[in-house]
Amino acid sequence: MWNDIAKKLMINIFSKNNPMAIIILPIMVIGHLFLGSYYPISTVENIAQENLWELDFHLLPHVLSQILVFVFICGNAFLLNFVFNRLEFNNRYIYLPTVLYVLLLFLFPFSLYFNEYLIVHTFFILSFYHLLQINQNDDARNNLFLSGLFLGVATTFSPPVAIFLVIILLSLFSIRPFSLREHLLPLTGFVFPFLWVHFVNFDWWRDLLVFTPDNELIISNSLVLVGYITVALFILLSIKVILEKRAISSVVFKRISSITLFTVIVFLGLAILMAIVHDTSIYFVLSTATLPFILPYPYIIVKKRKWFANTLFYLLLILNICKFFYT
Repeated sequence: MWNDIAKKLMINIFSKNNPMAIIILPIMVIGHLFLGSYYPISTVENIAQENLWELDFHLLPHVLSQILVFVFICGNAFLLNFVFNRLEFNNRYIYLPTVLYVLLLFLFPFSLYFNEYLIVHTFFILSFYHLLQINQNDDARNNLFLSGLFLGVATTFSPPVAIFLVIILLSLFSIRPFSLREHLLPLTGFVFPFLWVHFVNFDWWRDLLVFTPDNELIISNSLVLVGYITVALFILLSIKVILEKRAISSVVFKRISSITLFTVIVFLGLAILMAIVHDTSIYFVLSTATLPFILPYPYIIVKKRKWFANTLFYLLLILNICKFFYT
């Protein structure tokens, strides 16, 4: 019975090519910002800043900040959804990655204000897209350079995301025969944005290893534990389903799923390491740009016992509402 009710609600809308999803998603973002205005869970001053451009997003007028938040969250959600459907992650068009991205991002109180991590997501998704487009026999020079270039821009706003450069090089080595010129292309693209940063911030290199502790970036109080458990179960279930699918899937899916799973694991590992060493939970936000590529699979493939996946989805939704009223 619960499974039938869940299907008739939001999951059924986003798991198909339903135009209603395009309308509902912006309404969700507006509702989130509206509740944040009346029941604030954080302040803009609590948002740590580490971009190398020395941009201070705290100085933005509140109205402009809200407009930019709306534009970037919706834009990133649909960009991520485009990548998921454009490549061979699934054989039919769906909108699940958009809503999952939004629900994960909403767990962070800083999603109420415009900040550098929304910019990081934009350029990281573009970098990730060009990496996944690389095939064994096609000319990869353009995709390699652009993947490195977009990652370089993302890194100037959040230096730890540079770890993805290692994933690009390792992925290239596993996909194509070694070519020094090809391996230098993403490195060249990656370095290019730093040439411009130098004109804005001469001492940018000193900021590369500066980490600002910030413990107010995830839903507060006892909801934290529920949130962590929900997302962790979601991830484990999704990885299990993907590994089962890989056994009967095409070479292309095996390639992109391997890169995606590796990226998810590396980013989660980075976030956990930073939380332990530098006492900051901020880098879990980097995973919100990768997790929506794997979390839809329990709804796409699993035919039985979908009630568990449905429960996790609605628990995530409820958490994002309760956080405004729970003190």
